[in-house]
Amino acid sequence: MFDFGIIGGGASGMYASILLAKKGYKVAVLEANDRIGKKLLATGNGKCNLSNVDISTDYYNTNEIKSIVTDFDMQKQMKELGLVTKVKSGRIYPFSEKANNVLNVLLSNMQKYGVKIFSDCLVTDLKINDNVNIITNKNNFECKRVCLATGSKATFGIDSLSLYEKLGHKRIKNTPSLVPLLAKKLEQIKGIDGVRQEANVSLYDGGKLISTEFGEVQFRKDGISGIVIMNMSSKMSNNNMLEGICYLDFMPQFTKEEVETLLKNQITAEFGLLNKNLMQRIMGYGVDSIKHYRIDVVKSEDYKQAQVVHGGLDLSQFNLKDMSSKVNGKLYAIGEVLNVDGVCGGYNLHFAFASAYNFAKEF
Repeated sequence: MFDFGIIGGGASGMYASILLAKKGYKVAVLEANDRIGKKLLATGNGKCNLSNVDISTDYYNTNEIKSIVTDFDMQKQMKELGLVTKVKSGRIYPFSEKANNVLNVLLSNMQKYGVKIFSDCLVTDLKINDNVNIITNKNNFECKRVCLATGSKATFGIDSLSLYEKLGHKRIKNTPSLVPLLAKKLEQIKGIDGVRQEANVSLYDGGKLISTEFGEVQFRKDGISGIVIMNMSSKMSNNNMLEGICYLDFMPQFTKEEVETLLKNQITAEFGLLNKNLMQRIMGYGVDSIKHYRIDVVKSEDYKQAQVVHGGLDLSQFNLKDMSSKVNGKLYAIGEVLNVDGVCGGYNLHFAFASAYNFAKEF
């Protein structure tokens, strides 16, 4: 008999298990993959962007989680685990900028406090009586309480929401978020595959401006990517947009008139401003396109390319004070299984840890 059965060995599940075991509870972590923390290693291109100094619900799809994310001090809590952090351009990283350091610190704490880890253990069903019987492909586990922390099927994740749906929980439809955007008209990106260029990107839904952000755009054979584009895909998810229009200003520091003056110099026009192939593509649409280059986009539906998903378990069915289910008090949920997603910059990992802390602190 375990006090807590945590389904999912990702960031939120590992951290919650440590906090509970530290208080003396018997905790089992059940992970479907061959090892826990697999997805964590890929976070932030292996650097593991843990959080951000600017934490606000403006960066999430909901403001209902305000107290959860703003009350959680990532640097303080990581220090208590033994992980030293640092801040670069407002983003919080492990001091080493290595995701494996974060994973090793979490694993060491789990071992220290006696958390039981069961890998290659796929949960197939939950039966609730006086306790919760967790049925897996291996053994059954009897627990007093269960917390779903499986994340989503983004990247190489597994969708486990049906475990709670069977018990009366509602799912907000999942769609990939933080994904590349595909070009509807390939002519708009022809010949510039692999080019990287900073630009001010404005996303429109028809004639309505949805979002504007400056950052590096990465051109691909089938569309555009980069952090700024990922964030635009998140805005598309939040606004239920399947397609839109991105306008790129490649020279936001200059007015249209100043750009026209610079282009009068043939050498400057050909070699002195932007990548040659990009410049040729832009100028094919006229001088104005340097300040207003149009790319018609469709949000990718490829979960393997998505960093997170939009949608998940309906927040209205949970008590956000302790992450407990209103459907059954023996059930809890934390992290990405809930209908919470944020833009790039450490916000999604911050919520994973913060929601785990919010859950465990009540015991």
